[in-house]
Amino acid sequence: MTSGKVASLLYSFKEPTEVIVKYEFRNNENYFKMENIKEKMIVDLSSDNEVEEAFDITYEPMEDDNTYILHEFENDGIFGWETIVSESCASNQKQQVLHIPASTARKVFKDRKSVVIRTLHELDGIECSIFTYTRKDKKGRKEMHLGGGWHAFKKANQLRQGDKLQFQVSDPPDVLIVDIVRCGC
Repeated sequence: MTSGKVASLLYSFKEPTEVIVKYEFRNNENYFKMENIKEKMIVDLSSDNEVEEAFDITYEPMEDDNTYILHEFENDGIFGWETIVSESCASNQKQQVLHIPASTARKVFKDRKSVVIRTLHELDGIECSIFTYTRKDKKGRKEMHLGGGWHAFKKANQLRQGDKLQFQVSDPPDVLIVDIVRCGC
């Protein structure tokens, strides 16, 4: 199952929403239906075969199909990580980059040049540039960081020192889910 945060992004729930999820295993396939209790809206998550048969269509993915799978949030340091906003990151005086953990850079982002941020906060859907650089003081080790759209995201969401940022990478790594947990300071 997918976490509530991810489901809310995928189905555009903008406020807490009570749903009923109905599950059935039929013909070696999983079938899900989700019902929004408040508005009685049905979101059908049936298998592709059932939808194709019901509407007599044939589905052929487009070349630029943006289908992706989200891993459930886990602070594993590869597909998911957390960081606390530092004083320098919170400052709007200088455009601070977001450093990507070495294992994520090496195993997930590799040669990528950009990623799209999905969030329940401001600037959902902004594209961020991924920059690779080599530190002279780290024996030529390559590192990665987000710039470009990250600066606008940080400013629009008014990050404060002590806020916690939770990151989750999709598979393939086209999307970076970002959640902001505000500091109670």
